[in-house]
Amino acid sequence: MAIAAIFIHAFGWGIGLLPLPYLFGAELFPTRIRSVGGALSASFHWLFYFAITKATPAMLTAMNGWGLFAFFAAWCAIAWVYGFIMIPETAGRSLESINALFDLKWYEIRKNAYPTDEDLMAPIVTQATPLSNAENGDVRQFAGDLMLEGKSESEHREYSP
Repeated sequence: MAIAAIFIHAFGWGIGLLPLPYLFGAELFPTRIRSVGGALSASFHWLFYFAITKATPAMLTAMNGWGLFAFFAAWCAIAWVYGFIMIPETAGRSLESINALFDLKWYEIRKNAYPTDEDLMAPIVTQATPLSNAENGDVRQFAGDLMLEGKSESEHREYSP
């Protein structure tokens, strides 16, 4: 029964809270420090996981079962309040919009947590900008297309062992 509980815990942890430090590191840190922020986030995640694993048996002996439950429940409540106030919704926002959001004061983040319609609107292109090549009079119809002259289509093949 204990082994089944360990597997259930590992499965729930893997699809639940485990990916959060990595997702937050990828989305919430400004672009200039994203790699350092992600590394610190992952490091603190595993440091706290190690500390909890080492401290739980001693805490269970000292506090009894309900005391340890209350301790972790209090930390969960603090984390929920922090997340509610300080972690905004980032769905549909650009990285620059997220950076601008975190440039606000801590108490203004909650007011601007959910993106407005204008934050989510993509720019609408009504007319393509022609590109012209002055040397040979070649006019390309859309500036966004990448045209590689002198190259034929390549075929991508993957060989697995």
